[in-house]
Amino acid sequence: MRAAVALAEGRWGPLRAVIHAAGVVDDGPLLTKTPAAVEEVFAPKLHGTQVLEHLFPDGTLELMVVFSSTSTITGPAGQIDYVAANEYLNAWAMARQGGRTRVLALNWGIWSGVGMAAEALAERSGARPPAPRLPIAEPVLAEVVGFA
Repeated sequence: MRAAVALAEGRWGPLRAVIHAAGVVDDGPLLTKTPAAVEEVFAPKLHGTQVLEHLFPDGTLELMVVFSSTSTITGPAGQIDYVAANEYLNAWAMARQGGRTRVLALNWGIWSGVGMAAEALAERSGARPPAPRLPIAEPVLAEVVGFA
């Protein structure tokens, strides 16, 4: 990542702002989530933010914007890891308040027709065929919706 920053600065000059909009959603009941699956959801938001923290300490940039989610308010079923990752971004941005770099966490909701939430809604509304239901052998659960 340091090489990528150096390349960008060599081409366009000093960076003044960074937008961090990475994310992964993997809906599923808590009892079926493995540590590895949770890590896949955490990686872009938590670890990506930690990388940016090291690359751009306070005062290096004028502005840093991280894309969080309204899921931290709505708490959608099956997204405990995604909610936690976004709440991490909110807490991180709050901890950076008062520094020389202006840091904002934007709690994005569902975008009109694009993005992860729009794709999930299209499937639920019938605009896309539903995922197949598969039997599982987990406590309390009888089936899981398989995602392709």
